[in-house]
Parts: sequence; C-alpha cells; structure tokens
Amino acid sequence: RSCSTFCLLNPSSKSANIAMNGDSSSTRPFTVCIYGSASNRIHEEYRQVTFDLGAHIARQGWHQVNGGGSTGLMCAATDGALSENGHVSAVIYDKFLKYCHPHFLDDHGNPRPSLEVVDSMTLRKKGLYDSGDAFIAAPGGLGTMEEIMEVLSWRQIGLHEKPIVFLNTRGFYDEIARWMIKAMEEEFIIDRFKFTYTIAGSVGEAIDFLHKYDKSKAVFEIGQKT
Repeated sequence: RSCSTFCLLNPSSKSANIAMNGDSSSTRPFTVCIYGSASNRIHEEYRQVTFDLGAHIARQGWHQVNGGGSTGLMCAATDGALSENGHVSAVIYDKFLKYCHPHFLDDHGNPRPSLEVVDSMTLRKKGLYDSGDAFIAAPGGLGTMEEIMEVLSWRQIGLHEKPIVFLNTRGFYDEIARWMIKAMEEEFIIDRFKFTYTIAGSVGEAIDFLHKYDKSKAVFEIGQKT
C-alpha cells in the first residue's frame, strides 16, 4: 500500500483509526514494527526491556509485527505481546523458517496466517515496512541498523510520514544520538528532521512519543534544503 498519507487519529483506542490514501473510512489496528537483534548472547536487560516493549504495545490495543525469530529480541518482543494476549504478526525469510518463533507455526510446523514467508531479504524488509505504521529499533547489529536507517532515509525524502523510535536500552544508541545531532548541526540533515524520531530512554518514553507524534511538524519534499 502507499505510505504517502498517514494519520493516527486515536492511538489510545483499542482499534486505532488509520487513514490511508486519503480514505478516512479505512480503519485497522495501529501496527508497530519492531526491529532488533536475533542474538542470545546479549545482556539480559536488553531482552527484559524488549519484552516489556512488546507487552506495552499490546496494552495500547496496538498490533505488533517483527521478523518472526525465536531468538534474541525478536523473540522477546513476541513473548511480551503474547503475555498480554496481544496480536503479533511476522515476515520471515524462508531460509530462516527453521528459526521461527513457535507462535507463528501450527502443530505440523506450517506457517499460520499471521506469518508471511518470503524468498528474499528484500521482500522481508518490504513486508515489515508495509505492515508498520510506526517503527521501533530495539538494540541490534548490522541488520537492525540497515532496517532502521533505511526507514529514516525514506522519511527524510518524504516517502512516508511514520514515526520512528530508537529504544536506547543501556545507552545502546547514545552514539547514534550524537551523530544525528552532529549531522543536523553540520546541515547534512535538515534540522526539522528531529521531530520525526526520538531516542527513547525507556519503554514509556517510546510509547508516549507514538501517542503524541505530530507529523505536521516535519513535512519534507524531495530536494528540500531548509
């Protein structure tokens, strides 16, 4: 679907209204896409905070979509949502299906309707992007950084108007925060871009940003310099 028009009319409702393509009659649950590490070797605090993120998203009545993995922070986000009887869907690369979270598979190991299986990483990223109305990057490595930076770059050139959050557990994204400020100070990035994202120090801050997000503060056009 086109992401040129985005409107979060009532994020605190149990079924948030999303107006797509200028059609205010279109409604569906607000969906948060979570990116994050698949590693099990990371500090336990990363897993606990991401579990709490998944739970808090479910408590808002929002849906979650992630990469479907059974390890690391993808697993934690899914488990957090399920602990609150939340709805989680996933998009997974077929080569990773053997690592899929059991929630997305039936008793015979076949994908449930909540799981989309694709045959390339490009299609996996597209599926996550298309499904998300907002994006949260939990701590992660190269894959997580590629995904969230692509979404940020598309936001800057006006391809979408969706809110973006870095969940800064244990100060993981402190250096990214400093780099973003430096890039805006040096005018590599337009100053008003600061309204499109946040570096959240807690799950509460991340959820609050999504509730209060105002896309009108940062409207961009391709080639805009001021």
